[in-house]
Amino acid sequence: MCESEVTVKYRNKQEKFEEVIQIHIKGNSLTIVCLGGKMKTFTGFAGISLFNANFLSHRIEIDLVGEVNVI
Repeated sequence: MCESEVTVKYRNKQEKFEEVIQIHIKGNSLTIVCLGGKMKTFTGFAGISLFNANFLSHRIEIDLVGEVNVI
C-alpha cells in the first residue's frame, strides 16, 4: 500500500495525519480519510493557497485560507 503523510495548515494551526488513503476536495470542503476509517473534515474555508504533493516521499501539504470549521 502507498499511504501518505498529510499536513493541513489553517489559522496558525497545523494538523498531521499518517496513513492517509484518500483526500476529498469539493467546493469549500476537504476530507482526509486514513487507513482504518478515521476521517476529519475541514469546511468553510475560502480557498486552498497551497497543495504540494510529493509522491516519491508520500508527503502532502495543504494550506487553507480563511475561516475553517473542523468536523
